Amino acid sequence: MYTLVAMAIFSSSPAQKQKAKFNSINTGGIIFGQSGTYGLFQSVNGLQYQKWFAGVGTGYDYHYYKSVPLFIDARRYIGKENQVFLYGDIGYNFPQDNKPGREIFSYSSYHFSGGVYTDIGAGYGIKLINTSVLISGGYSYKNIRSRIGAVSPCLVPPCPENFSDYNYGFNRLLLKAGISLR
Repeated sequence: MYTLVAMAIFSSSPAQKQKAKFNSINTGGIIFGQSGTYGLFQSVNGLQYQKWFAGVGTGYDYHYYKSVPLFIDARRYIGKENQVFLYGDIGYNFPQDNKPGREIFSYSSYHFSGGVYTDIGAGYGIKLINTSVLISGGYSYKNIRSRIGAVSPCLVPPCPENFSDYNYGFNRLLLKAGISLR
């Protein structure tokens, strides 16, 4: 299986000798999830070789709890001038400036930690001079964990602090638009 994938990626005739080119993909979008509709921004930078692209990306995800995903992006372009593409991202999600939500009424301490970030989908690119306008849609999963402490009432201080652990897994649909600079 791996041999077939490697052959598909690196096979080309001598007449098609091309070099890998730097490509920057910058998008903004809307995230639709059970907990609401939020915004998202991403920037992916990497190399494109023929119909394949691989790069490293980051962004800002406003969905429910704010986070900064750091991920590896791979995509395959299909067609010539106006290109259909398939993409997949996998990485880690870093939480940003979050506080417990309405589900926690009283707390004395809190700590958020990140988790897995994935994004998979398809899109369409309209090729212009050294630029493409991109529209894509897909499915994404984001994981964030939190540890919330609450001080129990007592007669003699110091009162004990009890901790609760929460694990949030967000399944979402994405709609993104942006540009690809070559």
